[in-house]
Amino acid sequence: MSKRLGYTFYPKDWRSDDKVIMLNAEERDMFRFFIDECHIKSSAKLEWNLQYFRRILGHNKQKVERIFKVLCNFELVCQEGDYIVIPSVINRLGFIEEQSERGKLSGSTKRESLTKEKEKEKQKEKGESEDPKVKFLKWFNESRTHHLKIPSNFNSLTNQDRINLSDLRKDYSKEDFNKAIKSFCEDKWWVKKKNITPKHFLDQDNFAKFLNAYEPTKTIGQKLMG
Repeated sequence: MSKRLGYTFYPKDWRSDDKVIMLNAEERDMFRFFIDECHIKSSAKLEWNLQYFRRILGHNKQKVERIFKVLCNFELVCQEGDYIVIPSVINRLGFIEEQSERGKLSGSTKRESLTKEKEKEKQKEKGESEDPKVKFLKWFNESRTHHLKIPSNFNSLTNQDRINLSDLRKDYSKEDFNKAIKSFCEDKWWVKKKNITPKHFLDQDNFAKFLNAYEPTKTIGQKLMG
């Protein structure tokens, strides 16, 4: 069940209205009842139902008809065939619909904005995952951790490192990188100096030495046989 927006009611304006102020309590009560009914039914028209009005308002037939005539004389309501029309409700319902549409548009705009933000985040993540620097550091950390058995968390490269990486990617394959990092991590001198870093690995002279020094990992049988 959908919920409608409530309408704004200003007691001060209600009491100071030139026509409403002339009504007694029972007449004001019926007028206000008509306004509420229109709002519930989302229409400025109400079907004339004397039995229903009598039961809700607690008046007899004569009193309902008398009060209705007073409201008509003040032009607060009017009768069109079998319907009652409350003119003031027409603008009121129009305002409510306008506010409702604005709310819908605002909600739609917010959803679109959130969707765009999520798309931007996805594009950013995608861009980062395809960034050679990001891919290299992820690979370097995983490889270093694997070979040295210690955590590796390098997260940046200098401009020179980036240039070296770009040049090495042009001349060497992924397999070459895997061979070089293995030799690098097994070189006791570099390990002792604690220089197993992206900077030293990406130096082109060092990289060539590491790659040339690569030796495939031997099985136990190969080691025993020399």
